[in-house]
Amino acid sequence: MAKYYNYINMLVMPTDICNMNCIYCFHNEFHEKQGKMTEETLKKLYSITLPQYRQVNIIWHGGEPLVMGLDFFKNAISMQKEYPDCKVENRLQTNLTLMNQDYSEFFAKEKVGIGSSFDGLCNDSLRGNTDQILNGREVLLQNGNSCGFIMVVSRKNINMLVEDYRYFNAHNISYTINLYVDALEDKKEELSLDPFHTVERIKQLFHIWIEDPSCNIHIDYFERFLKYILYKEKRLCKYTSCLGKWVGIRYNGDIVPCNRYFPAEYGYGNVHDFQDIGEAFESEGFKRLLSEAICRREKCKGCAAFELCSGGCNNEALNEKGITENDGNGCFIFREIYLYIKKYMEAIIQERSVLDRIKNPQVQNLLNRKRNQCMN
Repeated sequence: MAKYYNYINMLVMPTDICNMNCIYCFHNEFHEKQGKMTEETLKKLYSITLPQYRQVNIIWHGGEPLVMGLDFFKNAISMQKEYPDCKVENRLQTNLTLMNQDYSEFFAKEKVGIGSSFDGLCNDSLRGNTDQILNGREVLLQNGNSCGFIMVVSRKNINMLVEDYRYFNAHNISYTINLYVDALEDKKEELSLDPFHTVERIKQLFHIWIEDPSCNIHIDYFERFLKYILYKEKRLCKYTSCLGKWVGIRYNGDIVPCNRYFPAEYGYGNVHDFQDIGEAFESEGFKRLLSEAICRREKCKGCAAFELCSGGCNNEALNEKGITENDGNGCFIFREIYLYIKKYMEAIIQERSVLDRIKNPQVQNLLNRKRNQCMN
């Protein structure tokens, strides 16, 4: 069979069940927290996908995927080995509350990357289960796994960014930040970010971070900007054209744009409808999303930040103004922060006399790599 792409990223959601109730979770609004993927559906997904690609990157998501039980993941990874011509890499996004020794040993043995979410000093009020989350991470570390965190930033914790950074750094926990995005039809004023205030707080954090000689962690939110400014590297899905390279698979086999909620008119069909995953990219839902995304990106091309964001995330656009529209709050915050950091770094690179401002060892490593490239 012909290979459509060298690789595809699949956000596989084997269940909508979750044992937590985070106040900002988009799943709370649109899913009923029930249902589990059957072995038949998983086999069908593999059969229409793995033969078509040289590499498939699976991110097990949810809901809370560990609700499925260890035997599910043992079977899921064992079944992948029936397709030796396809390299499969597995990652897992979990809330960690169900993480135990058996899970941890298995994921370490199978080289499954682990990610989670934790909201720093405000975690108790935003996510809860603080002790269970941190204990779950400790179990992973004891077995040689690593685990970074996503921290969701909303009105509730925007003023704690610097304190949260110091907390994460003191505990040697790398993290990134995701900005809370209002749903178009369900705006939560208690979580909604003021874009101007948010920009100022993130700028403040940037200076604290980049000038900190004691920094021993990564903040991906900033490092993604730096890697593009220095090396033109960009890997995050929302900074690239994700369509055709990312899909979400729900527990019942429905194929959707990603793990975030999209209305039914953007659905790609169901794995049981196809003999080849490429057929999903011929669906009316895919064509509709692609057409609307192109419309938005055409409007973005004159923006100075377009070189990095390429028009941004379809789901963020959907929630803010609609997929065909740009310049929502998230767009404004991204543009202001990116252009600010770009100007700062260009001055650093051009004026060697100000290099001593950068005390952060992680950033020094990035700059040294840049210097070595220029020398060669």
